[in-house]
Amino acid sequence: YHFGILLAMLDFSRYYNAVKYIEGLANLQSGPNYMSGGHHDPSVYIKRIQWFLNLLGNPERGFKFIHITGTAGKGTVATMMQNVLVKSVRTTGLFTSPFVTTSIEKIQVNELYIAPDEFAQIVEEMKPAIDEAFAKCPWGGPSYFERFLAIALVYFRQQKCEWVVLEVGCG
Repeated sequence: YHFGILLAMLDFSRYYNAVKYIEGLANLQSGPNYMSGGHHDPSVYIKRIQWFLNLLGNPERGFKFIHITGTAGKGTVATMMQNVLVKSVRTTGLFTSPFVTTSIEKIQVNELYIAPDEFAQIVEEMKPAIDEAFAKCPWGGPSYFERFLAIALVYFRQQKCEWVVLEVGCG
């Protein structure tokens, strides 16, 4: 009974608005051939995310990374790797994709999801960089996956993670 009252008192509107903003950007046109940058060079993805992360102060620097890629089982393997590192007393971030029920499931530190308010705060702080990337980046604004990756990296930096287990996007 008391738990229900506590939940009713929580205000998730900032979180819902942040998710709505991030997901709403998917409707923006980023020019012709957005996913290929006008040609079939896969390095466009790297150039675009590097350009965007540079705007954010390079939150990807300073971590030890474990990249998990493949067609099936990435989330399970990534979670197992995170568990091993956490049990070894390492502050560890985990980024997976997609999510089952809510966006914050993609981002964890030491087996705990990012708090909705922390997620909303990072999105709020990132909005000027997102707008600038859509306006000025030669390869277009960051994709949905790239926006979530950037949120995760900013959060991992704030949480002083030593390790990051990253489910890699392959296109």
